[in-house]
Amino acid sequence: MLTRTNNQPSDVLISLANKLKLQSFKAFNSIINHDDPFEPNLIRLLEAEVERKSYNRNTRLLKAAGFPFLKTKDTFEYEEGIFTDLTLADLSWAFSCDFIDKHQGVVAIGPPGLGKTHLAVAVGVEAIMKGYTVLFKQTDMFLTEMVEAKAAKNLTALTNKMKKVDLLIVDELGFNSYGPEEAALLFRIISSRNEQKSTFITTNSEFSKWKNFISNDKLLAALIDRVINHSRILNMNGPKSYRLTHALSRQQLNIEDLIPCNN
Repeated sequence: MLTRTNNQPSDVLISLANKLKLQSFKAFNSIINHDDPFEPNLIRLLEAEVERKSYNRNTRLLKAAGFPFLKTKDTFEYEEGIFTDLTLADLSWAFSCDFIDKHQGVVAIGPPGLGKTHLAVAVGVEAIMKGYTVLFKQTDMFLTEMVEAKAAKNLTALTNKMKKVDLLIVDELGFNSYGPEEAALLFRIISSRNEQKSTFITTNSEFSKWKNFISNDKLLAALIDRVINHSRILNMNGPKSYRLTHALSRQQLNIEDLIPCNN
């Protein structure tokens, strides 16, 4: 049995647990059942360690993702009266996160207040819980970041960061118009991830109106081609405002609400 007569961890056990980074083993007395044989107790300890490391990883990835707020699939309330063209099958497909392994994209299109960002964040959180890396970027802010990185000769490092993440969320594409440099940088990121990684885009504008914020016709055509290639379009147009309907229905979530840890 994994016990000592005084039920306290020995200095040797603590030292080995620290070297192996098995912190749960130091609290073995609260995890094991002293009446059980070795193997069930070892399984309990290993399960506790897996849970601890999963909690720490998810906490770190949620913070690194840069979400503007935290939402989950359980906080996204589907109502046919709000979404006339978005189906439950669409939501099930998005929340399954299977599209990430297939390097498929998602484009959520609809006017402000229909929950596009809420959905994108909820899918991003679900993806992290399933083991994927996620990065959330509001379009105008990340293009400014890229312009500044280019001026500082750090563009390659920033581009590589955005290329490697499993799921990149590009929020509010087309909220403002983009100059030639910003449009080219946007294309650079979208193109670099095409069929290599998954990108989730939210936009207020239908594809036919993207010319309103990107003036270069050739670049625009190439960008739209990259965006719709292997992507699923989520039509989030509807007669009602999701944001107004649910503004008071949910409180802000904390990371602890998403991944409670018992240890």
